[in-house]
Amino acid sequence: MNVGIEIFTSARCPSCDRAVATVESVTGELGPAVTWRHRDVSDHLERAVSLGVRATPAITVAGELVATGVPSPAALRAAIRKLLAPDD
Repeated sequence: MNVGIEIFTSARCPSCDRAVATVESVTGELGPAVTWRHRDVSDHLERAVSLGVRATPAITVAGELVATGVPSPAALRAAIRKLLAPDD
């Protein structure tokens, strides 16, 4: 199963670079089953609103808002792995 991540950022966001670095690091660890897109919220406002994004940085996993702000690598990993794990 592939898991898609979107990270929404904005030009004046002081913590967005750290959030992008966290997404890059975690997705790199998890391999090709996890892909991500960097979206400037001003260019993708309709999409962001539809996902419940109210502030940046915001991270969605498989279309679900999982973090606003900079998540810890462990929290982001857990959100992704939950979707990668087969149902028991």
